[in-house]
Amino acid sequence: MTRPGSDPTKTNGTTAARSTSLAVAIVGVLAALLVLAMIGTFAAGTALVGPAVAGDQYATLTPTPYTVDAEPGEKFTVEVLLYTEGGHDGEGVSEVELVAQYHPDVLEITDIERGPWLEQGEEATIESEQVLAHEAGTAIFDQWREPAGDGATGHGELVTMTVAVPADAPDVETAISFDETRIDLIRDWPLPLDADAVEVTVGDGDGAGDADDTDSENAIAPFDHPDPAEIDTESADSSVDADATGENDADEHTVDTETDDQPNDDATTATDSVPGFSGLLTGLLLVGGVLVRALTRRHTV
Repeated sequence: MTRPGSDPTKTNGTTAARSTSLAVAIVGVLAALLVLAMIGTFAAGTALVGPAVAGDQYATLTPTPYTVDAEPGEKFTVEVLLYTEGGHDGEGVSEVELVAQYHPDVLEITDIERGPWLEQGEEATIESEQVLAHEAGTAIFDQWREPAGDGATGHGELVTMTVAVPADAPDVETAISFDETRIDLIRDWPLPLDADAVEVTVGDGDGAGDADDTDSENAIAPFDHPDPAEIDTESADSSVDADATGENDADEHTVDTETDDQPNDDATTATDSVPGFSGLLTGLLLVGGVLVRALTRRHTV
């Protein structure tokens, strides 16, 4: 039996207004949480698919020896060692374009021989191309895997360079730089690179050829290297080679990597790369729907 004046279906204006305000507030909070979640996802996704796509992974190039004393007319060799664990989740390297830059009035790279570094991993054919552009003070040695497979990772010899000092080279301190070298993962994404230079002292290195020593009659002007991509490879001394290789039993390295046929859509990668985002979004939508439905039902009961 219902007491007079106690009809449960009856609500006054104040109760309805409060319920409406509460519903608006809840929806506003849910919207704010959703926006914050999306901002966090975008930031995390950018960190994962931007220049640092490899997580915190990187590559190092280390020449040995890294300091050389040479006389005019001499030749010397330098081994360039590469170390990297690849990219995110162990994704390996498919191609390395070594770029060595030097002052052509003081040094000349006359030959580059491929080392076994890129052979690590699954069986592949290693193809290479050498470009010696002495007038540009640049030597390029590009090598890549066919097929790329899981790529290569680890530590070892990348190349061995032969360097000549001209007979008329002045006594000077100079360097061979590898800063323009590019190391690509199997998805054609470059790894961040830390490359040391080879410091070369010609003769007694008294600085007669230093660019800052403008008063010396033997002073040489600074050399501005062109962009490696703009070097005319057809007019330069170039050659192409291919070597069939098998597994490197001496340095086995198994990695769990992504393959070339996997999607690389930035938006998809960003969303999937943030653990729990899909669950958070679904939860917010469900809670919001339940609360709004409950408040609406309260109005209509």
